[in-house]
Amino acid sequence: MKNILFALFFTAFAFAQKTDSITLIFKQSDYFAKSNESKGLKRLASLVSVIDNSGLNKLDLSVQNQTQNFTYTFLPKDDSILLYHNFIEINKSALAKLQKGDKVVISYEKGYPFFTIQNRDIKPFDLNFESQTGLFYPQDYYEFIKGSKSSPEKNQKRYSESNEKYKLRLKSTIDSLKNQALISDEMANLFYKNGILYLKNISRTNYKEFENVLQSDNLLGLKSFSFYLMNYAENEMGVTITKTIEKNKMEVDGKMQTFNVESKKIDYKDMFSKVENSTLFSPKIKTLLLLNALQRLGFQNDLDLKLYFERFKKYCNDTALLDKFEKDNLVEIDGLKQINNKLVLFDKNKKETSLEELLNLNKGKVVFVDFWASWCAPCREALPYSLKLINEMDDVVFIYLSIDTKFENWKKTTEFEKLPEAQSFLVINPKASKWLIDLDVSTIPRYMIFNKDGKLVNSDSVGPKTNNLKKELKKYTE
Repeated sequence: MKNILFALFFTAFAFAQKTDSITLIFKQSDYFAKSNESKGLKRLASLVSVIDNSGLNKLDLSVQNQTQNFTYTFLPKDDSILLYHNFIEINKSALAKLQKGDKVVISYEKGYPFFTIQNRDIKPFDLNFESQTGLFYPQDYYEFIKGSKSSPEKNQKRYSESNEKYKLRLKSTIDSLKNQALISDEMANLFYKNGILYLKNISRTNYKEFENVLQSDNLLGLKSFSFYLMNYAENEMGVTITKTIEKNKMEVDGKMQTFNVESKKIDYKDMFSKVENSTLFSPKIKTLLLLNALQRLGFQNDLDLKLYFERFKKYCNDTALLDKFEKDNLVEIDGLKQINNKLVLFDKNKKETSLEELLNLNKGKVVFVDFWASWCAPCREALPYSLKLINEMDDVVFIYLSIDTKFENWKKTTEFEKLPEAQSFLVINPKASKWLIDLDVSTIPRYMIFNKDGKLVNSDSVGPKTNNLKKELKKYTE
């Protein structure tokens, strides 16, 4: 469930009072860069998202604070917003609720972001709840059992027990803080619901347990709530789902192992219709769910996207969001999306090319193709490893093909990840391309290897995070 929404909701007005703006001051920090240097990797320090109270609009900030303090000022549309700051591990994140006029200093203690609001007094645990209590999000099951030699039954039991302990600790900690007047009722409820919903999302069972939240507009803006709503719609509304068993490669104790993994293909057109006709959700929550279903259709480059966008417009009166969605997904390249006899690509200047042309240009060299997208966390996690290989393997050309539907998202992410411009392209017709369909490129990341003659020799290669890739590539370079 990868959730990147489309509209930017921060609008600068000449007449806006300065006091309404929110100022974020990120203190210099090289903690993250240092933590990755041992792996030969370099990443930007701060990954920050801001979400409005409708949950419809999200802005991701690329914060440049490795070498100096970094300040970002914006005017929110709503009186308050939710800010997320991810760090180090995927299950660790700091949540803060900010108001118009806030001036916030973000420093780093032990690698954790630490928020200080300078312009108003708040309860001690309304900020920095996670780092002060140690109550970070519980781990995903596969992260939890990583390296375990116990049986699946024992691992599942341990995991269930760990999650139950988390719930009890979360509740008892929040109750204690409330009794001591160290946290406001609003933030206590927000942190509790955020943790519980996150736990429900990663447990992937019995989403009906929390049906009482389907009308809770006050939870909109919580990432965990948005994910829960999508999980509910996918699993509890009779949406058409096609299940297949796929082989998944994973490095365990330095060796590549193959696992059978159940893969689900969800019919998001069916989901859109079922949500549209449902009375379970509040109007605001229904709109968010319809947008999420529409977004998935965009990710899939569905040829009926325009029809469903017209239906969505009946429920959404945010003209800025609608305009941006249309610009990103439905203009300029509609015709190219229909082409099925080749893989159509754009470079950063929207100059058209094709994979066939790239292979011809690189005859005499082995070509490694990386299919990815800005919203795909595993894809982006692997990118620094392949960038490192570029400097180690002169006889291999690394080509990065994104299946993003939004040109600007792809372009910004390419710049953020420092992908080489001459080797990075946006796939325009992934849904229509017969070549991709025949190779069953339905999930990403996906890696392919072409030999020096431009012939596809491995249509499902291991990825750059494993040491085996270098060995695999050398088979064709020697």
